Formats: sequence, C-alpha cells, structure tokens
Amino acid sequence: MQHVVPTVGSLVESCAKRITVLEDKLRADPEMLDLNEMETLCLDLGRAWGAVHHLNMVQSSSELRDAIEQVQPQVVELMANLSQSEPISKAYQSMAATLPAAQGENEVTRIVDSALRDAKLSGIFASPEDRERIKKLQMELSRLSHTFRSNVVASRGAWSHTVTDPKDLAGVPDHLLKGLAVNPEQWQEGPWKLDLTQSCMELVKYCQARPTRELLYRASIVVASTGEWDNSQGLVDILQRRQDLAQLLGYGNYADVSLASKSADSTATVESFLTALGHKAQGAARVELEELRALAQELDQLDDLKPWDTGYYAEKLSESLPRVSTFSYLSDLCWSRASKTKFKINSAEVQQYFPADHVMAVFFDFLTTLFGVRIQDATAELEPETLWDPHVRYFQVADADSNKPIASFFLDLYARPGAKSPGAWMDNCVDRSAHLKTVPVAHMVLNLQPPSGGTPTLMSLRDVETLFHEFGHALQHMLTTVAGINNIEWDVVELPSQFMENWVYHKPLLRRLTRHHESGKPMPESMIDSIVAARTFMSGSFTARQVFFSLLDLSLHVSPPTSAEEAVQRQQSMSEAFLARPLLPEDRFLLQFLHIFGGGYAAGYWSYKWAEVLAADAFGRFEEDGALAETAEGERKLEAIGREFRATILAQGGSQNPLRTFEDFRGRPVDYAAFYRQLNLDATQGQ
Repeated sequence: MQHVVPTVGSLVESCAKRITVLEDKLRADPEMLDLNEMETLCLDLGRAWGAVHHLNMVQSSSELRDAIEQVQPQVVELMANLSQSEPISKAYQSMAATLPAAQGENEVTRIVDSALRDAKLSGIFASPEDRERIKKLQMELSRLSHTFRSNVVASRGAWSHTVTDPKDLAGVPDHLLKGLAVNPEQWQEGPWKLDLTQSCMELVKYCQARPTRELLYRASIVVASTGEWDNSQGLVDILQRRQDLAQLLGYGNYADVSLASKSADSTATVESFLTALGHKAQGAARVELEELRALAQELDQLDDLKPWDTGYYAEKLSESLPRVSTFSYLSDLCWSRASKTKFKINSAEVQQYFPADHVMAVFFDFLTTLFGVRIQDATAELEPETLWDPHVRYFQVADADSNKPIASFFLDLYARPGAKSPGAWMDNCVDRSAHLKTVPVAHMVLNLQPPSGGTPTLMSLRDVETLFHEFGHALQHMLTTVAGINNIEWDVVELPSQFMENWVYHKPLLRRLTRHHESGKPMPESMIDSIVAARTFMSGSFTARQVFFSLLDLSLHVSPPTSAEEAVQRQQSMSEAFLARPLLPEDRFLLQFLHIFGGGYAAGYWSYKWAEVLAADAFGRFEEDGALAETAEGERKLEAIGREFRATILAQGGSQNPLRTFEDFRGRPVDYAAFYRQLNLDATQGQ
C-alpha cells in the first residue's frame, strides 16, 4: 500500500508532461493527431490506476482506501484536463471533417465520435470559468463515489451476529452451516457467525426461526445508514453535484447527460418502456404475493407476511409447483397449490448438484462448442505474488480452430467479508490493441462461499446464472476484434451478459452442468424439468422490483432531492406505486445502491431491462432456427449460429452502433415478443 501514492503520483506527473508536449504539437498542426499516440498517452497511468481500483474492490483495507483518497484528486484532475484540452479536441474535429463520408461508420469514426462526445461532456465548449467548475465537480463526484462505496463495504463488513442455539438456525442446509461455523470441525454444535455476505443471506430462504430471518433482513436494509459509515449526506451531495454538472454542460438534468452515451433517444422513451413493463408485471406480482400469504397461513397459521418471510415461503412454494412446461401468472399460478401433480424444487437440494469446479469445467467446454474458444487453467505459470489472494486462478483463452492465444482472465470466486465488495463483476485489466500487440486480459469476480468442512464450494442456481452473466461481459471484452468494450453504448453493454443467462436453462447443457458433489450422479431429469419450468417463478415480483429501481434512479436524477429524508420519502412513495408490497419505512437500500452511486449506472439502471429485450430476441434466433434441438443437425446449427454471434455481437464491439450490429446478427430490428414470452407476461397485458 505504501507504493500507491508515490507510484501513481509519479505516473500522473509524467502523463501530464506528455499531454503538454502533444498539445504544443497540435497547436502547430492539428493534423498531427495520431490515434496510436492517443492510445498510449496515459496508458501506464491507466493500468496502474486500474490495478489500484481493482485491489480496492477485491482486497480493500483502510490503508488502501486512505491512499486512494490522497491520489484520486490528482488522477481525476489530469483526466479532466485531458478531456478539456482544446488542442486535442480541435484536432479530433479536424480529423472528423477529413474522414470520407462514403467510408461510413467504422472503428475510426466511432473512436473520433466518442472522443468528441466525451469532450463535450467534460465541458470543452463551456467558458474557462465553467470548465474549472466542471473539473472541480468531477473531482468531488469521484471522491464522493469512492467514499460511498467504501462506506458500504465497511458497514457490511462490520456487522456480525453469533448464534449459539441450533434452534435459531433450524432448517438451514448443512453446507451453509459448515460455512457459518466458527469452528468448521464442530459445525453441527456451533457457534455460528452470521454476516451480510451473499452466501449467508441465502439462509433466509431456509431458516425456520422467524426471529433469525428478521434479524438478518433488518440488518441488510440499513447498511451504511448510521454512524461513521452513514451515506445519507453523501447521497444528497452526489445527486446535487450531478445536477450542477448537468446544468454547466447545458443539460436540464443528469438523466439527459447519462442518455448522451446511450442509444435511447430521450428520458420520456425510457420512462414509457419502464412504465409499460411495470404495469404488465404488477398483476403477476400481486398474485404471487397472495400465493405466499395463503401458503404462510396454511403451513404456519401466519396472518401477517413480513418481508423477511417472503424468501422463506417462496422457497416452500417452489417445492410444490405444478408440473407444466409454462404457466400464466394470472391463471395457472392461482391454482398451483391445488394441482394434484407436483414436483419439488428445493434450492438447497439443487445446490448439491452444482459443485463450482465441475460447473466451471463444463461451462468452459460449452464455450468451445458455442463460440469456438478453448479455455485452459494457467495458474501454475504465474508467480504466487502475482495473485492478490491464494485462491485466485488464471486462465488462458485460445481460438479452438487455430489454437492462437486470444485473451486471458483471472477468476476470483470467494467472498472475503470486509475486504471484498459485494456482488459480482467483470472489469478489464488489459485491452486489445493492434498497435501495442496486446490481447485482452479480464478480471472475473464472484462472491461464493469458500469450501469448508470437507464440502466443496456449491453454487445456487442464481450463482450459476451470475457466472454466465459476468462471463458474457468477459467474452465481450476478450473476443472483440477491436478496442475493448469502451465504445459500446451503455444501455447495450449488458446484451452479451443477459444473453448468456439463457443457456443456464438449456436442458442439454443443464444436464451436463449438474453432478452431485458426493455421489457424482447427475441431477434427476424430473428436477431438471422442474428448474426449466419454474424459470419464471416469482418473475412478476422480480420484474416489478427492477422497474421500481430503474424509475427511482431516473426520478432522482431528473429531479434530485434536497435531503436524505426527501430521497427516502420518494423511495417509499414509488415503492407503493410499483411494488405489490411497499418497502418498510425504515428501509434505506438507497444508501447502499452501488450501481448508481458507486458505479457507472447513474440514471442508467434501466439499461439492464432494455438489454434483456435484446438478449431474449438474440436467443430467439437459436430457438427459431432449430439450434436448440438435441440432434446432430441442432448441434451443427448451434455451432454455426454461435460463431455468427461471436463474429457480430462479440467481435465488432464498439466499431459501429450496437443496434446495427444486433440487426446484422438478427436480420431485422429488435422485437419485444421473445422478451415478454421469457417473462411469461402477455405482450398486451397492462396496456
């Protein structure tokens, strides 16, 4: 950690000198702009700063966070100066004017257009006084976002609760108890330590002790809301400074700023899409909630279903779904528990069939079939000190036909409470560059429960979906034939990740992914049928919740609140409008909403749902063309269409408008039908 401040400081200084030299050259002759030179201008700083950011996400400490706070203003100021450079901006304008119109859109035009757009969003056309104000706001926002994220990590890591009475964890599966045990050798006797990691929160679905469920739930909804890690004022400050920034840039609000780098044409278009989707999901969500209430009354004479009960009774309900391939939320689901033909979907039992090492091996083999890439573990080729944790693994990716190396990635699977940020993500370590002759390197990060007490890491079905999702991002980064994913509009960047989730429910692959960690037997066919049939279980509630998050995000950035109290009030009123059951008044989830306050999704959380539309339609081509059939012809089509997806969606990256790339693959503009079909929502419902 002691090297961060001097190293980054030195790199900032050397990069600033190179910028000055370049500006002098371009003032004399704007046509001297060289895109290769721009690529390398601050490359060393970018890689070093990226490494520091990565370590803060996966192995954070108070020392590292302090070091980042010291040097972050220097980095942000330098990047602002670069974006606001008049000589460089004028050189890009000159280059844009000389590009042949007949050449059309390509990688070069996209780079130039992106650079000019970024310059505009950095205030290049503002007055000198306003540019300084914009730069100051950007520095403040960077600091505030860093603090917001750090507070969430620290607050989550600080909470724990020790359980000594086994009755308080009755019903919790053995593999979870082993991971929670203070002494893994005595996991049956306890004590057990609860925390706010994703794997621990899983026990809410199984724990019969209602007070334990309530304890965990209440702790999870007030993260970063009190004491030294309180994000209340930070949230208000972020929103107000974003609004100030938008006005200085000539926009009415920050939502309009966000849309400038997306394919959607207006906030009204986004709101229309979300509102229509929300109306379609609300009826389904209400029926789902009534089902849970009825089940809670039937099983436990529970008259007042609370939020900490929802996951538990949803798990119980999933154990008695009707044996059907599809069902309508507004008809069959109402009668699901009355059905005489039932099968069990017990999440704890399902998890026994997903040992992580087996899932990874089968998944990587499937990628060879689908995209023609071969993935091999190369951890042994690295020096141990190269890895930030002993459990991290390193893989090399090669083209399956030519065996030519094309990329590599690091895989960090396990949770580290207090040190590692929650959730899962992919980020780029090295970009592809023809000029530098570099191939992509990615970081793949999850938060699984590590092996414990002789039990391997077992993945829930949601964990498997998350793996496929994040690897979709990694594939976009690693298989592009152009410069990474940076020029892809933000509302389309989730397309490959959402697309990959569909394969979890492809029966031939699902059969191969499963192997009981003790017996080695594959998952019974009846259980596989159950999983596929229940894919849309509770999806009305999930969709309504995502719409609520998205519309709240937009609302906060269109009309920012002036106090944390006002923000919470808006959260509450919008939850009443869009959720089947409103949030608890004490819920402070906004104070840990990292996607929009500590990440890159400000006024853009809705892009997840829009990308689902694209992903469902893309996957629909495999369905329509017979590529999912379990025949030799189906296998042939699977490989052919998969390689076409690689050659278009993945390979072309940001070299052209991604909606045009989508049309290249699909043969037509996007259609919503597959999206609504996947959600089991009638395309006309709610209209």
